[in-house]
Amino acid sequence: MTAVPAQLAFDFVVQDNRGFRARVRFNTFDADVSIDAGTAASWFAIAAGIGTALGNMTNAKVVSSGFGWRFDLAQEPSSETGTYQLVQDKAILNFGDGNTLKEHVFIPAPKDALFLTSSQDNLIVVDRSSSQLAALQAAFTGTTSPTGGIPLSQFFGGQYKGSKSRRRRVLQGA
Repeated sequence: MTAVPAQLAFDFVVQDNRGFRARVRFNTFDADVSIDAGTAASWFAIAAGIGTALGNMTNAKVVSSGFGWRFDLAQEPSSETGTYQLVQDKAILNFGDGNTLKEHVFIPAPKDALFLTSSQDNLIVVDRSSSQLAALQAAFTGTTSPTGGIPLSQFFGGQYKGSKSRRRRVLQGA
């Protein structure tokens, strides 16, 4: 099996007695996250230890601790590996969790198969019966939203949104 490298981040929020907050992030690396079944539990313990050490170093209070990781790090896209569209173009999808939570998800550089193909819709409206949409919803099976529902379980519709890349503003003169 191939090693799965990951970038790790331990994130903390420190607050003073006036309510001002500061964020602290420690970045690290794991050469292979696929070999340890208890990886999340071990990172939780590491984050707790870092939070305690940070709390001992500051005159403020650590009010939030957490960790996150990014894995399956791919190489930069190149013309040899496929055609890549502009990520400024997006599909905007609207979901609910079956309770009260509503969520808007933006899919950059969406594939045409995600949209209805009739000439009337002109590849603008997201197809409710798209297998790609069903796969995204199925990926959340077994998870719970903050309100107790199932994330993305209700699809309320979506559409294509194209946009130009932002222009840089340059001050002219002085």
